[in-house]
Amino acid sequence: MYHGWLVVLLTSLLFLAFNGIKMSWGVFVTTFSKDTVLGSSSQATLGVIQSVFFLCCSATSFIGKITSNHSGYKISALVGTLLVVLGLSLSAIAPSATYLIFSNGVLYGLGMNILVSPLFFIVADWFPWEHRYHVMCTSWAMVTMPLGTVVFGNLIQWLHQSIGWRYGYLVLATFYALWATVSIHTLYKPTKEVLQEAIQPEYLICPKQEVSPSVEIKWSKQIRVVVMVMWFVIYLSKGICQTISYAILVRQVEDLGYTSADGAHCLTADGVAGFLSRLLVSALGDRVKGNILYIYVICAGLLMINNILVPYFTTLTGMFIFSTVLGLGQGPIIAAWYASCGEALSGQDVQTLFVILRSGMGLGAAIGPFLSGVIYDISGSYKPAFLTMAALYLVNALLTASIILINSVHKKLAKVGSVCQY
Repeated sequence: MYHGWLVVLLTSLLFLAFNGIKMSWGVFVTTFSKDTVLGSSSQATLGVIQSVFFLCCSATSFIGKITSNHSGYKISALVGTLLVVLGLSLSAIAPSATYLIFSNGVLYGLGMNILVSPLFFIVADWFPWEHRYHVMCTSWAMVTMPLGTVVFGNLIQWLHQSIGWRYGYLVLATFYALWATVSIHTLYKPTKEVLQEAIQPEYLICPKQEVSPSVEIKWSKQIRVVVMVMWFVIYLSKGICQTISYAILVRQVEDLGYTSADGAHCLTADGVAGFLSRLLVSALGDRVKGNILYIYVICAGLLMINNILVPYFTTLTGMFIFSTVLGLGQGPIIAAWYASCGEALSGQDVQTLFVILRSGMGLGAAIGPFLSGVIYDISGSYKPAFLTMAALYLVNALLTASIILINSVHKKLAKVGSVCQY
């Protein structure tokens, strides 16, 4: 029986929580700063907790892939959930912020690593490239990210105020345990027969749908390695830029003479624009499937120009424009990141490319906040940070364009080779 849509629903609930909790770390920091036990901890120590979490959760994404490959999706999900529940439960009894580096950073991070990566693979198994809704379903998890921040940011704030952060951790642990209990029976690959029955009607509706682009092209090992290295650098730069943007946006607004509340409103503009652009990509992405990397080049170019123009955005209206363009430009890159892996090597090594993507994003997310702080300490201004992001987005656009060129050349060579054989 085909239950791909149930898989999308259940995985979306988990990603909603995962992204919401991850992006609500500022709520935890605010609560910890006022706590009688953790209140004496430095902001640097509290920041290390989240940096370690990013490193364990995303920068080492190969751990999740290895676990699922050797143990299967169900065992991987159970092991990941066990580490998540253990990490959050131990965090509830944390005697110090240093302790949280291990429980919240290492255990929770590794648990989500083992749990999250295979979930993307499961969705892709039920909605392969040939499926009419491949892009929509593989991108839906990223569409829920802004919504998760709104829902869980407020939920965590309410839990901390109502029952305290320690019991709040236990509530979050209970959620993950319940999710695994309900979802575990859906975490398996569909049979070819079930999948074919689901895909076949889609060809009748949309007969021009193309099969996976990997069938005609043979890649040499050297070219595959080069593309994978370029892919890692693309998402490393993306991770750095994304975290720098969120780390300095409010401070930039304050430096212009406005309040932190005005800065928060700019973040809201970014969130709304990002959600709408992700939703648009998810809804219409299958119509442009095969051309997603071209969209990435356009978005990277737009974000590069946006960061170059920051010195001219000296009013609150200007910063609202910057924030809106930021959300519109980042949204498509984030939303279609799994589908884009199907284009980088024309459908080959998709899971490996996705692990490389998450590793690059995770490492970039760990580097970004620290880098922005160093730049500000040296220059006394965030202008160099914006110019750094502009340079990184230029690199991003050039490398993505290079991958497009490599694919184009290989497709032409594959066609010439097939003609010669004929």
